[in-house]
Amino acid sequence: MRTTARTFSELVRAVLVGVSSTGEPGLPVLLSAEKDAARLSVALGDKEGCGIASSSISLLTGPTKEAFLKKLDEVCGRIQPNDALFVYFAGHALVSNGEFYLCRSGARLSDLPNTAISGVEIDERLRGVVARGIFLVLDCCESAGFAENAPECFRSLGSGEYRIVLAASRAGQKSWELSNGAGTLFTNHLTEIVAGRAPCGATPGYIYFSDLLRAIQDHVREQMEVLFPDLPAQEPVFAGVYSQDPLLFVHRQLTLEKIKVSTARYSPAYVRQQIRKWMAIGLAALFFVLTLYYGILKHTEYATSSGGEIQILQGYPGLNGPGYPIPLWTLPYGPEQLTMKGVQPASFRVVAPLGKPVLPLLDIATREDYLLARIANEGKDKQARQLALEILNQRGASPEMKLHAGLIFPTVASSEDVPRLHELFASERREIRVAAALALAKLDPQFIFPIARRDLPSGDNFPHEDFIRRLQTECTPELRDYLNSLLLIDSNVPTI
Repeated sequence: MRTTARTFSELVRAVLVGVSSTGEPGLPVLLSAEKDAARLSVALGDKEGCGIASSSISLLTGPTKEAFLKKLDEVCGRIQPNDALFVYFAGHALVSNGEFYLCRSGARLSDLPNTAISGVEIDERLRGVVARGIFLVLDCCESAGFAENAPECFRSLGSGEYRIVLAASRAGQKSWELSNGAGTLFTNHLTEIVAGRAPCGATPGYIYFSDLLRAIQDHVREQMEVLFPDLPAQEPVFAGVYSQDPLLFVHRQLTLEKIKVSTARYSPAYVRQQIRKWMAIGLAALFFVLTLYYGILKHTEYATSSGGEIQILQGYPGLNGPGYPIPLWTLPYGPEQLTMKGVQPASFRVVAPLGKPVLPLLDIATREDYLLARIANEGKDKQARQLALEILNQRGASPEMKLHAGLIFPTVASSEDVPRLHELFASERREIRVAAALALAKLDPQFIFPIARRDLPSGDNFPHEDFIRRLQTECTPELRDYLNSLLLIDSNVPTI
């Protein structure tokens, strides 16, 4: 049946209809519907292309309802089991009350059932056709209304190979035509494929349905992006049944040279647009990555060992970029003062969770007396006083920790701590006695200065030199009496 291209083309029957004007004021005049049908008719009959006999092609431009249905009945009546029927309609289409209508010449919006061609009427004529295949193409707005609610004749295969409806757009979408009357995006490419001027599939000269659908979908999408980027999308769709991917048309005289000329897949304008689009996407992705990257660096803190001290930095170790890490501050001790097990100063790293400071993590692991020194140095007197008292009262605290706490506690003590300062003043360690005496000079001068005066002139039991050198307090009567006693010491040996 299909041993040659000539035989195949002789078995195709085509009905092509174009309606540019219905005469209905509510339906605008189309610029290219009738021209599109005529151009497609020429492409089908081109002897260098499909080569379908002119007697097998019926072209109707602006027909009435009666003329359209009569021609369809006539062609369907001549169809043989080995024939294929191709029906094409370009014009207005509407969906009303759940029914699909093709608007022929004379159609009225107020009376569509009697003046337009319904899907039911098309179904009645095609349902009983016994043919190798039926291919209905609708290039009109909302044409998917027919495809998405395909009538019975496109739901069962019967004895043929295929029954397919190809719609130029989805339901609710437009089928866009060029403003200069040069055709619709859909039919222009369909005509180019049928005429052999545009590639379709991997086998030159053979137009299979799946290749045709893919080529038209790609072309319409490309042209919409290039020519009408601001208009709503148009997406060709199909409905129907087939036993295998049907061969729709065959080019009789397609040469290798023609195939080579048609191998360009995309237009230069589309390629440029795609390059710009992907460059924009790439730049946006790069901006997102850099924003995320520097956002992580900005909101991450970590601690490391530097010069025997712990340095706190903003950034992320091993991932820092230009401008990072940013030094925040340095702690006056090294990792060896932390209680973490196995801490090696050379590889010391503590990274805080994103958005969290690292210092609290170090505080938890820092030895209490070193933490006390840092807190006191930061001016947090109440917090330092509380921690110093805890260390001094700990039974298990080491002598070194108690020594450090004893030196720092007087610097942050308050008036309620005077009894505890008296105890520290009695310490065996000279440095603690000096620290306690300096605190008492401010908090309890009536206690400390008489003791200092009684130690004169020998100066054996009171640390006069360190006390005077570091003393910073108001000149109270007790301080004045103490200084006078120092000045009255009679000795030719240099004294305080």
